[in-house]
Amino acid sequence: MDDETTRVFSVAHLEGGIPCAESTLGLQLQINVNGVEGRLEMPKAATQESGREGTTPLLTSPESYRRSADDGNVTWGHATFPNKPRVCAVERVFLYFDVPKHQEKLKANALHAGLLTWRNSFVGYLHLLTKYRLYPDILIQDYEQLSVQLFAHLPDGRKIRPHDQTPLKVMIVTGNPDVSVKKEDLVVAARRASSGMPPEYELQLASYQAFARKDHRHAIIETAAAAEICLTSAIAQKLQADGISYGDKLLFRFRMLGGRFELARMLKLVPVNIDFQKLLIDPRNDVMHKGAAPDRATAQKAINCCDDLLASLSPLASP
Repeated sequence: MDDETTRVFSVAHLEGGIPCAESTLGLQLQINVNGVEGRLEMPKAATQESGREGTTPLLTSPESYRRSADDGNVTWGHATFPNKPRVCAVERVFLYFDVPKHQEKLKANALHAGLLTWRNSFVGYLHLLTKYRLYPDILIQDYEQLSVQLFAHLPDGRKIRPHDQTPLKVMIVTGNPDVSVKKEDLVVAARRASSGMPPEYELQLASYQAFARKDHRHAIIETAAAAEICLTSAIAQKLQADGISYGDKLLFRFRMLGGRFELARMLKLVPVNIDFQKLLIDPRNDVMHKGAAPDRATAQKAINCCDDLLASLSPLASP
């Protein structure tokens, strides 16, 4: 930054913390929010000076972050999991934009209008790339009574919490895969967040969220809808590329989810080694037409099936 620019910045909250590989700490990435170029910086690793919450070391603020005089303490995250490779719970990242002074108001307005959408898209991509919401046994932090604040006043008027500190609960289930955010995940999420999220991935993210709430019925409905949108788009592109003029008629004839998969197989668009009928189509039909109440395993298999389809036809790593 120089005398001709103004730094506009934000501390973006990641809602509860996202498990991140320790190798991501301190990373700096280029971002674009509503047409304004900027940088994202991850917090740095915990040090002796960065403090603790209970027995848990706190992460250190990012390199470019400068605390203002009126700032309170900012918790960037916790060095929560002592497993190997080490995994941390990152709660906040630092975003900054060095803009020309004569465009400060213009750029700040653009950032203000687009920042929340960008942040939600960025976090959503991290959820999709890591799939950690599909493994609810990984608990980052759990504060009892977090939503109820209890205070008392000292004789001099100061406010205190008159109770003991609630301990930080951490649970590690070794049978789960490593679902922490890696450097390559951050790169993809930061790059794609500026252009929003394709509808099939919005629906798949909604399926993850429903699964995390143990709403297995809606998890299957959303993931089946994601599969149908992805298939429809891929089929339309294939028909157009092959110069088939009656593509709309084919799509109308094969308009149900099972029909879409049948047409996609005819066009050799879907992997032949995945039983989409058993894993995704039948559970969706049972939920929609029979009022079935699927269990966790059925919902997770359906989501994984759609993940495989999306990875084949609309991979996140592509531009």
